[in-house]
Amino acid sequence: MAPSYSLIDVYTSEDARYRGRPVWEALVGHVSRAGLGARCLVFRAAAGSYESGELVSGHIEVLSY
Repeated sequence: MAPSYSLIDVYTSEDARYRGRPVWEALVGHVSRAGLGARCLVFRAAAGSYESGELVSGHIEVLSY
């Protein structure tokens, strides 16, 4: 019998903070400390916009290989 998985997407701004830390960093730390059998991946989008129409990123970032 195959295991059942759940996928949770969290969309946030790079400027968003939780207790002084970036939200993505706090979320990865929480999953790590919780001892869950879970994967946690953080991706930065190539382009997008906020609800106001403000452009988030207009170019693709070069990430480490």
